[in-house]
Amino acid sequence: ELQDKDKIDMLEKALNDKEICSDSLSQLVLAQRIQQIDSRNRIANDWLVDHYYKRESFADTIKVADQLISEGHDIEKYRMLRGDSLRRINEHESAIEDFLAVIVHNPSNGQAYFFLARSYAALITIRPSMFLKR
Repeated sequence: ELQDKDKIDMLEKALNDKEICSDSLSQLVLAQRIQQIDSRNRIANDWLVDHYYKRESFADTIKVADQLISEGHDIEKYRMLRGDSLRRINEHESAIEDFLAVIVHNPSNGQAYFFLARSYAALITIRPSMFLKR
């Protein structure tokens, strides 16, 4: 029987080989299987975070991005995908934290500023008292 590392290597190769695995459903199954064997596998999680975001499965996007970021893969892409997913489910305060983190590391990311502004605008609409002088 194959050891977990050998299984993962075989599944990763299939996931990356478009001749073997050309459709998104097969790729999803492979990525999820890799994640079952090793929940911290970056190749599978990177594929899954993109897949879930493109399909607007925001709770799944947040879950996978949380895992990637908590494991030290705190890169702009994951912050942006998580932040926008949080914004889309009206978790604007958490989204703002992600967009600010992106801007700190990359002040030229226009999309982060745009989403940051949209989150602040939504917060003003939802909770105007947060922004009124006392």
